[in-house]
Amino acid sequence: MYQKKQFEPTTSHYKILQTIKLLNDKHLFPLPEGVGKILRGEEDDEAILYKDFPTYKTLISYPSKKICRYILMLLRYEYLTKIFDRKSNELYLRITEFGKTELEKYLKKYKPKFKKKVVASKPTIVKID
Repeated sequence: MYQKKQFEPTTSHYKILQTIKLLNDKHLFPLPEGVGKILRGEEDDEAILYKDFPTYKTLISYPSKKICRYILMLLRYEYLTKIFDRKSNELYLRITEFGKTELEKYLKKYKPKFKKKVVASKPTIVKID
């Protein structure tokens, strides 16, 4: 008998979820393009505001289409939902309660690996008395 395969989010899916959750916590709701800008680390006026996010610049090699496909999967499996803004006439992304719960489980298990690493550099110019 054929069994339907369960969706198992990857680390990239969780980076997308965390980015959207962090924005939603500030009462900000992104389009998929905005999420992509943050994850790719674009330095335009909009994305640079979120350079302190742990997910900023963590998917630099992903094209917009790939990030949009990941978001579509998260929408399909109800990790995310869309909300309508009457002013802009656009549908923006919001994390669901299910998405928050799954993200929290993931972060508890993998938090040390999820954060960007900062490598301390050795000074190349020093003053010696």
